[in-house]
Amino acid sequence: MMNLLKVKIPFLILISSALLFSCAVQLAPAYDVKIYDGIIALNNEAQVFFASAENGLKKNEYEEVEPTYNEIIGSLQSLIIQLDARPVPESKMLDKINEKLKKEGKAPFDLSENLPTRNALQIILERFVNLKTNHATRDIKPLEISTAVQAFNIAIDQAITFESHLER
Repeated sequence: MMNLLKVKIPFLILISSALLFSCAVQLAPAYDVKIYDGIIALNNEAQVFFASAENGLKKNEYEEVEPTYNEIIGSLQSLIIQLDARPVPESKMLDKINEKLKKEGKAPFDLSENLPTRNALQIILERFVNLKTNHATRDIKPLEISTAVQAFNIAIDQAITFESHLER
């Protein structure tokens, strides 16, 4: 919780300063329709997977389901690479905030590492890799699928919401 506050406080300071001084500061990357469309396609693919697995998955079904895991994991990795390659705008205000953080002996705030879409997709990727690994060795119960669906829906909603708001 404390680490989350350490990350959010500089970001809130940055946003507040931008609003106070009414500067034309662009803090988010530009909208990229290919990334947005990729996230929508990923959501569709994952929802189909979850619907087919709602009653759980048997270990002996793993080989049949493995290509779907690989497609979803590959799509996630591809989107994360695209997000990492997307330029993040330079900000003199962020530079000033980071100078102050450095003087206080704190880590600088890296905007590219704290964008909601990348963080959400990284969480989804880790969960799908874990689900795939577990399924290779044992049955996956319906409750595990339900939990995975809920976590996925929260994270994908964050990614879709952030990316759709970039379109100005």
